[in-house]
Amino acid sequence: MKKIKVIAIIGKAGSGKDTLMKAVLKWEPSIHEIVSFTSRPIRENEVDGVNYHFITPIEFRKRINDKQIFEYTIYNDDWYYGTSIESYKEDCINIGVFNPDGIRQLLLNPQVEVIIFYAQANGKVRLIRQLNREYNPNVDEIVRRYSTDEKDFSNLDFDYIPLRNEYLEDIQANVDKILTAISNQ
Repeated sequence: MKKIKVIAIIGKAGSGKDTLMKAVLKWEPSIHEIVSFTSRPIRENEVDGVNYHFITPIEFRKRINDKQIFEYTIYNDDWYYGTSIESYKEDCINIGVFNPDGIRQLLLNPQVEVIIFYAQANGKVRLIRQLNREYNPNVDEIVRRYSTDEKDFSNLDFDYIPLRNEYLEDIQANVDKILTAISNQ
């Protein structure tokens, strides 16, 4: 059986995961972007089918029960995040943004070969990015994400390649690091 190859980018909120993924896709358009599903409310400036596939919690649970979801995580009791089987392609390298629980599920799947990159930025940089992401940011939600990230990233029990991702100049070096790692596979 041919394995599905996945470049997985993880990082705390505001670490630049999506920006990094978009830069990799710009430099290597043959890589397939995984668009995740979520049941959380759409945020300002997000587009359904581009940032996420936005569905209801009921629809997400149905996809889980129908075994259409590869990996998923639940926050706030009703906010599901995950990827569906149809989001992956077997004939090319896939790239996506994941959380630690999603990575753990991918690593247990014998169909998947995954390389994990951990985008890291200091708290001040991350906070400024989150505040600037929206015209009217929900500060309570930003604080909630910070608290959740502290817990989720406190014990990463899998191997990853760290990427310092604080300045615009870091993007090109990180893209090079990712493309070099996958070419060595």
